[in-house]
Amino acid sequence: MKICWISNFAQKDVDVWHNNVECYSVSDAMIGDLHGYFYLDVFSCDGKYSHQCMYPLCPSYVKEDEMQVLSACVNLGNLSPPREGLPSLLLFYLFHEFGPVMHCVLTNSKHSLHSWTWLAVPWLGGDERDFFEVTTMMLENIFWQTEISKQSSNIDDRSCL
Repeated sequence: MKICWISNFAQKDVDVWHNNVECYSVSDAMIGDLHGYFYLDVFSCDGKYSHQCMYPLCPSYVKEDEMQVLSACVNLGNLSPPREGLPSLLLFYLFHEFGPVMHCVLTNSKHSLHSWTWLAVPWLGGDERDFFEVTTMMLENIFWQTEISKQSSNIDDRSCL
């Protein structure tokens, strides 16, 4: 999927914690630079956190040897998986959390203190609380553009979009 100047590519050879989890790389669509990774863990299962959210896994920062560590995050959800030919209608929730996902993954900072994060992570830094939902609201509104919703969906009967 390509949105604006970024491309997301599914990563097939990545170890994940559940067979429903998918990993994607995020790259600059023009020059191909890799920015980071995000995981989609959107379907419910026993014992899983029951709220939709984005959680950072690794901040962006430069190591002592000058190598850039790329950001990684996960979009956690508790949605019903597709069944009996019916799709899981997760597009709205995906776009709702996609703002913070992109904010996290596109962060390129020298110090992890300046990398995107929020109060629940085990490292210092992050955004002010007032700014926390801005990217969520911005990309959530993209969902309501019919062409974007149709392009991003794999539903055969798109009359519901």
